[in-house]
Amino acid sequence: MALVSVKALSFTYPTTQKKALTDVSFEVGEGSFSLLAGATGSGKSTLLKLLKPELAPHGTRAGEILYEGGLVPAPGEIGYVHQVPDRQIVTDKVWHELAFALENAGLKRESVRLRTGEAAGYFGLTSLWERDTDALSGGEKQLLSLAGVMAASPRLLLLDEPTSRLDPVSARRFLDVLRRLKEDLGVSILLAEHRLEEVLSLADRVLVLENGALRFDGGAREAADLLSDSALSPALPAAVRLWAGLGKAGTPPLNVPEGRVFLRQKQLAPVAAPPETLPAGEPLIEAKRLTFAFGKNADPVVDGADLTLRAGEHLCLLGPNGAGKSTLLRLLAGLLPALGGKVRLLGRDLKDYKRGAQYKNGVALLPQEPGDVFLKSTVREDLLFVLSDLPKTEAEAEVQAFAKEMGIEALLDVNPLDLSGGETQVAALTKVLLTRPRVLLLDEPTKGLDPERKAALNSRIGAFCEAGGAVVTVTHDADFAAQTATRCAFLFRGQILAEGEKHAFFAANAFYLPAVSRLVPGAITVEEAVERMSN
Repeated sequence: MALVSVKALSFTYPTTQKKALTDVSFEVGEGSFSLLAGATGSGKSTLLKLLKPELAPHGTRAGEILYEGGLVPAPGEIGYVHQVPDRQIVTDKVWHELAFALENAGLKRESVRLRTGEAAGYFGLTSLWERDTDALSGGEKQLLSLAGVMAASPRLLLLDEPTSRLDPVSARRFLDVLRRLKEDLGVSILLAEHRLEEVLSLADRVLVLENGALRFDGGAREAADLLSDSALSPALPAAVRLWAGLGKAGTPPLNVPEGRVFLRQKQLAPVAAPPETLPAGEPLIEAKRLTFAFGKNADPVVDGADLTLRAGEHLCLLGPNGAGKSTLLRLLAGLLPALGGKVRLLGRDLKDYKRGAQYKNGVALLPQEPGDVFLKSTVREDLLFVLSDLPKTEAEAEVQAFAKEMGIEALLDVNPLDLSGGETQVAALTKVLLTRPRVLLLDEPTKGLDPERKAALNSRIGAFCEAGGAVVTVTHDADFAAQTATRCAFLFRGQILAEGEKHAFFAANAFYLPAVSRLVPGAITVEEAVERMSN
């Protein structure tokens, strides 16, 4: 018998007539690892929340969700890990977060101590036991969220894009923990994810949602073949994309080892990439010996960073979680006071600007939590608020034009709180761009985006730079950096350790690489590799 059976499930939110899910049917087997894929807004998050009764959204529902044939799951038997760990962590200490759900379930003190101790040991959190939760890195927070859920011993684990905020190394570690949970404890896993590079080969089966309907339910290799001809193909592992680009001979390889075997059979050799010419425009933002710490006696988060950004440049800033990347962006935007060094924006010291004046056609920041930019009850009201100094009709026309260009016309009258993660990203970017900045600072702008929206973001950044602007993007997405950056830099412990043209930058790296670089040294995009290997 299946652990969970979903039969003809449909769901509609109260504020819309369009169904978020339509006639979805599938089963989750005991001890299985299922991958839930689909474009932004396809219904993945809605489906996951409906599977956990405590999180089920309000709306009109039809169909059935049966747990072991009809039983109501006991508290803790279904665990849920949010893509934003700060929205899941509710206590101030690591040990207390591990104990929180167990204490709420009424377990005796001895049982709570045993379970939390076991969880800390299994998930490698022993050294963090007394740490404040708000002092943890993004990877540590996500691991703590998982450990807190698993301390209650769930039989089914639901995860909503848990690696979207993790650097590549932390993401691989997190997925390895999920693999061990399945193998060691027999936990059933249903994981919604956009980035399929590491996870596709782990999945026993793949479910693909399209506009709220279940398009595919089957094995990973069959899914790879199907999706290689779809809009989701750029999210597939590099090995699959190379296989598709070189003619689809045999079955698709799902990971790096299989990809290397496939390429050896092809007997193809890559060609070294030619150097790219970097923009030589005027400096728009310059940081010299920039230093910052959260507290007088605290270790510096940014430690003597130097950075120059010229018109026409797109700089992608990579590095591990907790390296200081987001803090550096906030310093460049004037949202934090530097303890040392200085920032020049458009030829003037940042400290010389009147309060907030740097945001008027100067610099704009899309924060890591894009929902933080919204203040009103609809997206339209928020966008109009940016243009409040214009006549009403002119402002409305500009909002409509921007919304059409960004592909969010259908979202204008939606409450920002009802948007999916990817929709929130695009709507927030629209609001930021309405300020007409010269320097655009983007903090993890690709999280929650499907390949189509990511490609659109790439295009908009390119147009922004061609028009004389400049962009700094903090990202864990090395593939996105390889596609769109003119220059990359690596930040570690608040210091920029390396920077340069993207081919040269990635050639020097061993771990923070585009996926295709592990298969074809010297290539940083699949398209580049296919072109060179076909000549």
